[in-house]
Amino acid sequence: DEDPVNFAALVMSIESAMPRGLQDLAEERVQVLQCNYPLRAAPYHLLGHMRMNAGEMKGAEGPLEVFARLTPWSEEPDYDLAILFAGTGDTGRALDHLERSIALGATNFSFIRSDPRLAALRGDPRFEELLGAGGGPDNPSR
Repeated sequence: DEDPVNFAALVMSIESAMPRGLQDLAEERVQVLQCNYPLRAAPYHLLGHMRMNAGEMKGAEGPLEVFARLTPWSEEPDYDLAILFAGTGDTGRALDHLERSIALGATNFSFIRSDPRLAALRGDPRFEELLGAGGGPDNPSR
């Protein structure tokens, strides 16, 4: 209440509200973040996840694209976009983003292989080519 635009407090309250189903509160706080911190990636990342979790895949794409533009060095937005497009059946775009995510540093291949959100990509030769035949470096940070 004393600092209603405190970045860290807003992010923590959004991350706390989302799993509790407090969608309205989370969206309100994301709007405050976007207005006060328009060039920070967090509001777009959080909004993309909120919309994907709500099944609003079309509505998630825009925020995740902004997230990717604001953090071109990070593998995370492209991984999120790979999940988004795998979920919509757009395998080509999902694999393009997965490839970019790996090029940017996503190295926990066993996690990627077993991620249920990427199930639609399993069996695609390009998926296997990107991850290798069971090998590849693993980094617990991803």
